[in-house]
Amino acid sequence: MDYEVTVPAGTRVTLQTVSGRVAVENLEGDLSVETTSGAVDVTEQVGVVEVETVSGEVALDGVEGSVEAHTVSGRITASGEGALLDVSSTSGTIVTEDFGADEVRAESVSGSLELGGGFTTLEAATTSGDVSLRTADPFDLLSVETVSGAVAATVPDGEYEVTGESVSGQREFDVDTGNGADGRIDVNTTSGSVRVGS
Repeated sequence: MDYEVTVPAGTRVTLQTVSGRVAVENLEGDLSVETTSGAVDVTEQVGVVEVETVSGEVALDGVEGSVEAHTVSGRITASGEGALLDVSSTSGTIVTEDFGADEVRAESVSGSLELGGGFTTLEAATTSGDVSLRTADPFDLLSVETVSGAVAATVPDGEYEVTGESVSGQREFDVDTGNGADGRIDVNTTSGSVRVGS
């Protein structure tokens, strides 16, 4: 059974489902979705988005507002802009290359992180998942922590304070460095390789 609901602008919408797909389009208001295995598709949303799912894929396109999206094995993709982007997955891939936010938090165990867009601070962490990042905008802090996942980042030209360490992974920083620089890059790995350039 399918349901189609239309609501006026400014309405807060809360949806819960087990395996049914949730599709939200052109909503002007905050949105909260909880599902077990159903996919969640949100398009042209204006307002805060909160999504919790176990294995369903989460696709957020053209969001104007803060996003919190968490899944166990589902893939998360997001584009848009907001004050906060907080995303996490255990094994699913996270792709947010086209989302700009003041604060970005991304976490995964074995799923890869593909991050980008503009940000003021970004904190990313994985166990074995790789982290790739590309941004053309200056930032205050880029912080990445992995165990065996590789880190590859492309940042704008400029001078950076580089901190962090790797136990056995190779580290390569092809950027200008100096203490007291406007932006800081902090990367810590155990065996994962690190490559940062502009």
